[in-house]
Amino acid sequence: MKLRNFANKFLLIAVLVVVSWGQLFVGYTPVALVLSPQDEGAVTKSYYLDQYNEDADTEQTVYDLLGIKVYNDYLAALDASQGLQDVVVAVVDTGLNPTHPVFANRVLSEYAVNFSQGISDSTALNQWNNDLNGHGTHVAGLIADMTLDNVKILPIKIFHGHSNNMDDYSFENAVRYLCALKTGKTMKLIDDKGYETGTCNKNKVKLNIIAVNLSLGTDGYNVKDSEAMADFEKDKYGYKENGVEYSGYQDVVDLLIKYEMLPIVAAGNLGSSESKTQTYYSLPGACDGVLAVSAYDNTDKTSALASFSYHNDFVSIAAPGVEIWSACSQDIADLLSNSYTDVMEIDEDEFGEYAQYKYYYNPPFNDTVKWFVRQDEAGNYYMRSSGTSMATPYVTACYAMLMSDVAKASAEDFGLSAWDGEGADQHYMSYAHKALLAAAATYGDKKVAGYDEYFGYGIVSVQGFHQADAIPQLVEIQYEVTPSEDADKAEPSGAKVSEKEIDWFFALCVLGGGSFLVWILGIFRSYLTNRRKTHDSNGQ
Repeated sequence: MKLRNFANKFLLIAVLVVVSWGQLFVGYTPVALVLSPQDEGAVTKSYYLDQYNEDADTEQTVYDLLGIKVYNDYLAALDASQGLQDVVVAVVDTGLNPTHPVFANRVLSEYAVNFSQGISDSTALNQWNNDLNGHGTHVAGLIADMTLDNVKILPIKIFHGHSNNMDDYSFENAVRYLCALKTGKTMKLIDDKGYETGTCNKNKVKLNIIAVNLSLGTDGYNVKDSEAMADFEKDKYGYKENGVEYSGYQDVVDLLIKYEMLPIVAAGNLGSSESKTQTYYSLPGACDGVLAVSAYDNTDKTSALASFSYHNDFVSIAAPGVEIWSACSQDIADLLSNSYTDVMEIDEDEFGEYAQYKYYYNPPFNDTVKWFVRQDEAGNYYMRSSGTSMATPYVTACYAMLMSDVAKASAEDFGLSAWDGEGADQHYMSYAHKALLAAAATYGDKKVAGYDEYFGYGIVSVQGFHQADAIPQLVEIQYEVTPSEDADKAEPSGAKVSEKEIDWFFALCVLGGGSFLVWILGIFRSYLTNRRKTHDSNGQ
């Protein structure tokens, strides 16, 4: 009888543990995606605001330097013959305001998600399309402006507010969500305590996501500072402390590599206290397997490295990054022009009759001019900015255009006949990825003899692959950028807390504590029973 009572109590405690241990599921349930077929006939591409190189000695635009106009003619011809496939590029950033005409028919709004304030955030002021900083809209605008409408943009918001705030696990949740959409499977998300919870992509939607634009990064780690490099190793690869496993940026990036979504990442920008003469790393820009992008000064005919750009042995390629114009929402234009700016006297020779504003990045100190805003004749706003963040989407757009061409399926189609397709990097370095690097090394304005830490393999240029029959064979180069050794076996287990260690330990503690409590209660009950018997005996 006593044994059965104990078993019943133990079973009750076990049920309570299971109930308390259970987790609520938060589901994102987008409807099925239906992409409209390509329109018949030729497609023309018009640029809303051309990227003029402001060097007085040249009349080339940034697009001319990249060869984009010529390549878009080539893409238009392919499109007319049904030669393009739909591809998706994810932009993980501050969100995206899709009201600008450059985003017409380009944004996959059904699947855009806001992870900036937790996995269950649904407040009206912090949705994915409420870009309070303007950075994500600017970055996505460059991709949209450079590509045809077969390249779809998927915004994933992980920063909120004007100052780019981000909650814990926002970046990892964004990557998990993208992996779910790429594979057509469900995937767990991470709560604010580091535990897996909730399920995304319950409808098992599958999208052809080919690249993830990451114009973001941590503060710099000085490679000559031993303490900074110790922090870098921990942040990159993760660490274990007091029985708790903390994931690193590499764990998260490996998921993208495993599921063949190329991470195209900003190399990083120098902070006010950093010296250009020293080498700094930024994460995830210094993760294994990413395509890290430095910025060159497109306003300088020497194509020198931009004064703010990081340079290190993880840089893969360089792209324009100085005074770049791109899409801007009216909200941001109003913010800059009314709250943090002084209206400048309009220089009609340079800007015509467009409105222009000077923005002081750190008001009220007014010491660093960073942004400019202008408006075209149709009333659309544009913002000018500099950074490796602006260089990165140029490379993303070029990669998307290469991956759009269904006629190219082998190394030879990309002018890479010398490459045999073998090697440790085969599973993640697609032909298009290699063609980007080879074209930069062969045809870029800053040709590199193999590799250097400033420009990687050279300046991105599509002149090396827009018409294979008219372009000489690309040179063979040695590719040194390789993924991490664990990329093939990456799993979405990079939570802050290791469930195997912490959850089982918690369960055993509760069960052990419960058993101890039952034992104590049994002793106390026996004491009361004996005392009652003694009292009854004395009363008789």
